[in-house]
Order: sequence, then structure tokens, then C-alpha cells
Amino acid sequence: MRNSSPPYRLGLLAIVLLGLLALRPSDALAQLQVGAGLAFSSAYNNLGLQLSASLPVTEDKKLRAAPDLVFYLRENLPGNNKVSWWEVNLNVNYIVVDAEEFGLYALGGINILNRNFDRDILNIDPLFDESQTDIGLNIGGGVDYNIGFGLLYGEFKYVIADFSRLVISAGARLPIGGGGR
Repeated sequence: MRNSSPPYRLGLLAIVLLGLLALRPSDALAQLQVGAGLAFSSAYNNLGLQLSASLPVTEDKKLRAAPDLVFYLRENLPGNNKVSWWEVNLNVNYIVVDAEEFGLYALGGINILNRNFDRDILNIDPLFDESQTDIGLNIGGGVDYNIGFGLLYGEFKYVIADFSRLVISAGARLPIGGGGR
């Protein structure tokens, strides 16, 4: 049986974001950026929807917490079998270049991947459900491009785990409290 429903996943992201706000309560809302984008995993060969956040955790803004959540599109397999994936990333970004229009950063963090398999054994209903969780380390980098009212971002990371893979993502983040990069 599945151990995670969509409300559980969104609740997990909300808890992570609230934890980040606790790190810098005085000006966290002015610095918090949230966004969405698309992700592609080399292991899954399918697109995913990424929800992300970014919050500086040092006064010089060189380090920032950057959690994200990715829901990959469900894949139909032969024999009425299906697989769906989601991952939570708890990353830290180190800003290497912070120019007016763009920024470059290195990233590292923890990856939690959940794969759900629905298998129709011998084409007899009901479906057999199986879930696997894999924990790994993220290493990679990214770029931010300032578009005035927010940032466009592109990111690549390699996940070192039992199920290692390259993940490429891109999207936009908007400041919540009016603060920028």
C-alpha cells in the first residue's frame, strides 16, 4: 500500500519551509523566494514538476537553504503496470558569483527519492502496490538570471545513491516579501 499521498507531500514541503523561516525570523519573509519549474531525471527519462524555495542563511547571503520537491509524471509500463516518482531535496547553495544580472552557485545536499510501483500480476486485479525509498547526496551547481521581478534559474545535480542519476531543472522564483537576490 502507498505510504504517501499528495497532501502528505505538500505538507512535508510546508514543514521544511517553516523550518527555514525559523532560521532567520527577523527578515526571512523579505528574503524568501518560492518558485516552480520543470525537472528531468536521467534515470526516469520523464519530466517532473518542481516546487522550490530559496532563503539566505548568512548575513552576506553567500549561503542559502534551497529545498525543493519534484513530482515526476506517472509512467505506464507494459502489462497495465505503472510507476510514479517523487523526490525531496534539502540543498544548500554557496554563491560563487553574485553579479547584478546573474549569479552562479554550487550546491550540495540530501536527496530522498520515493518510487511507487503498481503491478498487475498476471493481469489480475487488484493491482499490487510496492514503494521504495532511496536516500542520497546531491552535488552540482546552478545559475540565476535576474528578470527584475524575480529570478530564472537553471540547475544540474548528480545524485549519489543506490539509484544514482543526473537531474536537470529550470524554472522561476519570485520573492515573497519584495526582497530580491
